[in-house]
Amino acid sequence: MHSEVKTTSLDPASLCRTDEEQENFLNAAWETGNPSVIANALSIIARARKGGVNELAKETDLARSTIYKALSKDGNPRLKSLLSLFRDIGIETSFSLRKS
Repeated sequence: MHSEVKTTSLDPASLCRTDEEQENFLNAAWETGNPSVIANALSIIARARKGGVNELAKETDLARSTIYKALSKDGNPRLKSLLSLFRDIGIETSFSLRKS
């Protein structure tokens, strides 16, 4: 006899509730150097912080379609779009140079 297995969907945004969790998640994605992984992490953090792309589009000067495209697996956002997303999601950036 087979027993039925019930599953539920898990939204990764529910695992990134605190600023620290979001920061760690984004840093880990950034360290991969993989644009798709980074875009996915930004999308997840946008959902966690703003509730989703619709809400983010209301707060930014970017169109919903631009945000979806920028954060898609194959997205290649312009620097202007990324800077706007960072600002509106609440992401601060800093840079350091590798020691040669």
